[in-house]
Amino acid sequence: MNNEYIIILLLSVIICLLFYVLLKSKNNTDNQKNFEIEKINQNIQSLLNKTFEQNGYVNSKIDEIGNLTKK
Repeated sequence: MNNEYIIILLLSVIICLLFYVLLKSKNNTDNQKNFEIEKINQNIQSLLNKTFEQNGYVNSKIDEIGNLTKK
């Protein structure tokens, strides 16, 4: 009878530890996903800024060509 209680106690402790480990691993994957999303957002923002810079450069060159052809 005594052994049964000890086994039940140990099993309950093991189950609690398993739940704890599962919760911790879920939080780690969520943090990693958030980091990856943030990195993707930064890359998209960088590409957008470069596109705007190139667009302005192209427009200025088009204006220069237009001015040269008018002369």
